[in-house]
Amino acid sequence: ATHLGFNVVSLSGGEPLVYAGLDEVIATAAACNARVNLVSNGILICSPRYERHAGRFSVVALSLDGLPERHNAIRGSAKSFDQVKAAAAALREQRQPFGIIHTLCSESMDEVEEIAALASDWGASLLQLHPLEVSPGRPNPPQMTATQIIADATKVIARTTGRCEEEAGHPVELELAAGIAGEWLDLEALAGAPP
Repeated sequence: ATHLGFNVVSLSGGEPLVYAGLDEVIATAAACNARVNLVSNGILICSPRYERHAGRFSVVALSLDGLPERHNAIRGSAKSFDQVKAAAAALREQRQPFGIIHTLCSESMDEVEEIAALASDWGASLLQLHPLEVSPGRPNPPQMTATQIIADATKVIARTTGRCEEEAGHPVELELAAGIAGEWLDLEALAGAPP
């Protein structure tokens, strides 16, 4: 893939840290001079499984499904949110660049600014919002369309970026992954659209 211009390997899952062949994947990527990014649920960041690979990732992205109540409900564990927070603290202490990834849905729209503030407080250099994509054949939730979610999220990002950087004392990249069903949207036009 490197001869085609690809130079980043992004590992996601499930949880990539449980993959038995992870050592080989990372070694192969390094041999190809590719950067390796890890997307994790955070549970194993404070474990020997991660420590064995610490320092080998360009960026570690932690999945956060919302504020504590929503995140824990979605993950089915009363301690899941605290595990992500502990993972962020460990990564910050190790000076490992990390970010937060949040799947944005109509139910979590009101939490975006607080999630951005958490990411900033925790020392994340990136908050990436991914609009929830409903699988083909499943009905879309009636509350908001994906386009509405993206338009609203774009406005929130515009309001939040400066505040997060000011409060954190360092740059915070807020990014919106905006591809829906293969279509890339004009985020600038959406940001200026009336609510």
